Amino acid sequence: MKKFLIAIIFVIPIVVVLALSVTSTIIVMTTPVNPTGMELRDSSNNVLERDDIVKVDIRDTEEFIIVNILPNMTPSKEITYERDEEAGDGVVELEKVEGSTNRYRLLPQRMGVTKLIIRAKANINVYATVTVQVTADTIERITLYNGEGATIEGVYEITGKERLYYDIYPIDALSNNDAVWSSTFEDIAVVSKNGTVTPVSRGYGEIRVTAKDKDGNIHHAEITIDTNSAVANTDVVYVSDITSITLSWIKSNVAVAPDETDVEYIGNDTYLLTSVVDGEQITSEVRVIQCDESDWGFTDSLETIYTANGPYYTTIGYLVSGEDIESGITYASSDNSVMTVSAYGELIPVKAGVVTLTVTFNGEYIRKEITVRERPVAFELEMQSADAKLGIQMTRKWGNYWFDENGALTSTFTFGILNDRNAFDIAWTVSTGENGEELVTLAPTGDGTQSVDITFLEASRGQSVTLTATLVVNKRPIANVRRSFTFNIIDEDAVNVYNWEEMRSVADMRDKHIVMQSDIFYNDTRLNIGLSASIYGNGFVFDYSSCVLAAGQDVKFIFQASGYAPIGGELLFEDMSITGAPSLEEAESTACMVQLRDIQTPVTFRYCQIYNTARGIQAHGLHNLIVEGCILGDNYNCSFELGYENIEDWINGQPFYATQCKVTFRNNVFKNTTGPSIQFIPRAINESNINQVLTPQVVVEGFMDTYNWVERDNLKSAFSAAFLTLVSEKHLSGEARDLVTDMLSGVADSVINQPQNDSLFYKYNGKEYASPCMFVMGIMCYIDENAFTISEEAKMQKLVMNFLDENGKPIGDMEAVESIVGLFLKLPGITFTNPALFISSDYSNGREPDIKPGDPVPNDQALYDRLTSGSGGETE
Repeated sequence: MKKFLIAIIFVIPIVVVLALSVTSTIIVMTTPVNPTGMELRDSSNNVLERDDIVKVDIRDTEEFIIVNILPNMTPSKEITYERDEEAGDGVVELEKVEGSTNRYRLLPQRMGVTKLIIRAKANINVYATVTVQVTADTIERITLYNGEGATIEGVYEITGKERLYYDIYPIDALSNNDAVWSSTFEDIAVVSKNGTVTPVSRGYGEIRVTAKDKDGNIHHAEITIDTNSAVANTDVVYVSDITSITLSWIKSNVAVAPDETDVEYIGNDTYLLTSVVDGEQITSEVRVIQCDESDWGFTDSLETIYTANGPYYTTIGYLVSGEDIESGITYASSDNSVMTVSAYGELIPVKAGVVTLTVTFNGEYIRKEITVRERPVAFELEMQSADAKLGIQMTRKWGNYWFDENGALTSTFTFGILNDRNAFDIAWTVSTGENGEELVTLAPTGDGTQSVDITFLEASRGQSVTLTATLVVNKRPIANVRRSFTFNIIDEDAVNVYNWEEMRSVADMRDKHIVMQSDIFYNDTRLNIGLSASIYGNGFVFDYSSCVLAAGQDVKFIFQASGYAPIGGELLFEDMSITGAPSLEEAESTACMVQLRDIQTPVTFRYCQIYNTARGIQAHGLHNLIVEGCILGDNYNCSFELGYENIEDWINGQPFYATQCKVTFRNNVFKNTTGPSIQFIPRAINESNINQVLTPQVVVEGFMDTYNWVERDNLKSAFSAAFLTLVSEKHLSGEARDLVTDMLSGVADSVINQPQNDSLFYKYNGKEYASPCMFVMGIMCYIDENAFTISEEAKMQKLVMNFLDENGKPIGDMEAVESIVGLFLKLPGITFTNPALFISSDYSNGREPDIKPGDPVPNDQALYDRLTSGSGGETE
């Protein structure tokens, strides 16, 4: 008791004197933010939505778009772009308008539709897409096809009346709907204005489409029509006296080759015509309908027409004679917003819908319902190919389960067209497995849209499933108007989550992995997540920044795991992006995002980004930790806190030493903190940890770019921050904490500013900067410098910080620190002079860092390639 009082009496004068000279402050360098958003506008300054289309003429070199990189304060406004190869035949290049910061000229190279994926160069996960239609006044090609959508060319055989179709590309080059069908040999076959071919006799003829483009050029497409297998010239015959119809009359008036055709009456005013051609029997049924000689009606009309697909006509005539009626007719559409009709019977589709066409003649009228479908030059799925290139690894993974509207798990996912109005027709197709096995089933949702329910089968695990939607016109798939999306399914049970409640529900199941499919905003101050499975982040952001703590509340961590073995034998955090505050300046009071304790199976952080938090990751007692391809930094205290101790194994009761643990860093980037990026500390200051070796085996593979810039005069504060991470406010608070901070800064200043340590510093703009990467807390315990194996590519150097001078005396105020901390921790006589290990970027021999102090670290493609492949290093 007497000794304890003497210690207090001895310490008090030191506290009083030194408290008067506390001047140290912890300083963190902030850098300008990388881009976080993008907005596209057209040349009229209208915001471009994802399904908007910008039109540019093939000869126009002045059309432009506006690319706004957000926030406005970000220094890098540069972009990169790529062409979505599936989006169409068009080609457009972007060229920055001279003197502008955000205008890019559209330079058309080839007509057709294309889609550009535009990314912020300094953050390629910030992107927007624009669809561009390069228009032209010249027709490139005309394709003929039949009623089943199959392309026809050369010789085409018909067995009766049949409608043919054309596809003019590009359709916008057609001048005034000037496309005409014609027959070269009308004694063989005739063709209507809508392309309906009627065989007249057997033989070979020619059917042609002639189109005029806006440049005045005439284009043709033709086929040889083969009517040698045709049996009947129609399937309906109108007569004024049905009782006079005989087999002979049918043969003479309906059969294409009367002498080679047999006729049989089969009832219900229907006749069967049979002909043998090249040994094959061909039949055709013809129905006879009685009407008056004056009866009239539609002789060539259509039930379905398409916008932007050429001209359509309705033809009126006398039914018995077949003679066209060309005057005295009026036409009317029930809805001109869907379809209009000219005075000459040309049908002009406007938009999707159903209209009634009314035709009036001689005071009488007839009506016909016509369906209008659209033929867009492009459309968008609810998710586009660019949405599958996310995160550092630029890919997107999927689980095999979702939550349905009742909160139950389902393997069915509904997918469809963006802003679907059911205005056009598409055909869905899906890829199969390597051996042709079915991976999913598709079923229409039945909700009046083109959406489908995709049910993922067991065979889809570990597979890539590509779903493709192709535009269909007249049963013909339009190959250059399609969109696809690929689902990369992981091979273990996993649930796709879109919000905090779903994420928490999956964690509570404890037997399924979590796959983020959306940014998730945490605003529940009462709860965190206990993990027994992995999280696949897909580059989406887990955002804690909107969480406001009530008075007295203290959320220590968000994701937590300890003790038990995770499913699959590994706890994996992959491609997660976690933020705790709107900015680094506001991050000091936020939670630790990830807290891990005593896990014996491997724990891996792969391609993660954790920023604007008080302490990114706190990992204590992990046996095997792997950190690969991550960007960690702009965290207030540190990005990684690693704690170790020598303990008894709670499973087998045997001693387990910190030196048996392993930490692997492979190709990572570390950014700003107040202290070193990575801190190795004892798990607690107690008698069992004092003067023990608590250093795990640490391996640095590949590069370890560290841009944790600290000015020389402030490096001492970084050391203090590292120490105070260990000594919590409940142990040391108020003036005593400030005092210890100042004393430690002075000690660190004496140690660091020795001439042999000058290679720690990089000279830039008249100042000297260090970039502290790792700090290994010795002081009250022992370090093992040889436990660190660092690759040459990492370009690091080790500095052993000795706190005893050449005479074995504590440097500076270290002896006073021992007394103060020992007093408050009730550990009198504690030794705080064991060496510490400081690992920092090496700037000897004039080495230049790629990123200078004060500059942001761009999340560009080059960095992502290095993080995922290990290629490349800093500039020598």
